[in-house]
Amino acid sequence: MFNIDNANKDAEEKGVWGKFQGSEFLVSHISNFEFQRIFSRLQLPYRKKIEKGNLDPETTLDIMCEAMSKGILRDWDKVTDKSGEEVPYSQELAYKALTNNADLREWVTEFATDLDNFKEVEMEELGKPSENT
Repeated sequence: MFNIDNANKDAEEKGVWGKFQGSEFLVSHISNFEFQRIFSRLQLPYRKKIEKGNLDPETTLDIMCEAMSKGILRDWDKVTDKSGEEVPYSQELAYKALTNNADLREWVTEFATDLDNFKEVEMEELGKPSENT
């Protein structure tokens, strides 16, 4: 049965941790207000091209990665550079990582759209075992 009070807006906005290729990423749900606001603002200069369906793929990717780096990918842990040194999180580096790594971009997108990732946190907070365990 659906319970209107079960939404975990805090986790959806601030993010939850997920693991990808040995690293951990703090990811907010794609519906969070900050991401939606940033994404809309970045699309605004291209509104006519978007409406006509002729915005070039490079610009589309740039808009999406910038919005994701500012409104979805919040932090990371155990992320390294080519020399194996740990890289501290920043929005600029998140943008670079999302732009240059299609696998990471796809994982973040899938994680951010899956409400079960945010419900699991809610179940843990309530002291109930999640359905995935």
